[in-house]
Amino acid sequence: MQQPESYDFLPRILAIAKALSSEHDRWKLYELILFEAQQCCDADGGTLYLTTESDEGLMLSPVIMRNSSLDISITNRKNNALPDFPLYDPDSLKPNNHHIATHCVLSKKTINITNAHENVEYDISGIESFDDENHYHTYSILSVPLRNHDEHVIGVLQLVNAHHESSDNNSDNNSDNKVDESVFHQSDTNIIEALSSLVAISIENNTMLDQQHNLLIRLASQKESARLFEAILDEAQTICQ
Repeated sequence: MQQPESYDFLPRILAIAKALSSEHDRWKLYELILFEAQQCCDADGGTLYLTTESDEGLMLSPVIMRNSSLDISITNRKNNALPDFPLYDPDSLKPNNHHIATHCVLSKKTINITNAHENVEYDISGIESFDDENHYHTYSILSVPLRNHDEHVIGVLQLVNAHHESSDNNSDNNSDNKVDESVFHQSDTNIIEALSSLVAISIENNTMLDQQHNLLIRLASQKESARLFEAILDEAQTICQ
């Protein structure tokens, strides 16, 4: 009996989950997430977005963007090299459903576009500018929302240009000719959606650890807080004994 499709990518997901749980550096974690997502469905590029708050309201902020064929890897670690997208219009406060990634957050649904430049539903001016500047052509886009345990969307994992190969048996000599397919298949959607839950949990756990670390540093920087910190550690050690 043929095993369900989930059995095909389950070992890969488990291996990725182990790798994500062992990475404690936030920016290395982001890079690992995007790299593994690209590997899962042979995507040429991708961007990891996270929801943030600013003076202008709720934003969708790209934290890392990669493209293998162009040899590009850009992060927003030191500067805002990648622009943010408002989730709501600052004037009308209406949801910003004009962009693929923002609509993915607001709708909490996966978006699979097979031909980006023929798309008329979303504003892809940014994609067109990127393509023109880098002599690139974005064909397909897969955007998957990152939901935490409360079903709250904390970001988006967006991949571009799948590079699948399939066999074409319709040739005159009946030989198997490799045909490049640039669309994301349902199997790609399944594995990235499964991965997205692990990604959301990993990001939130990592963020919580960073916040705890920063809090301890602030506490230890003050004399009285340092004494309190020592008392807490002593109490914790007593409880564990």
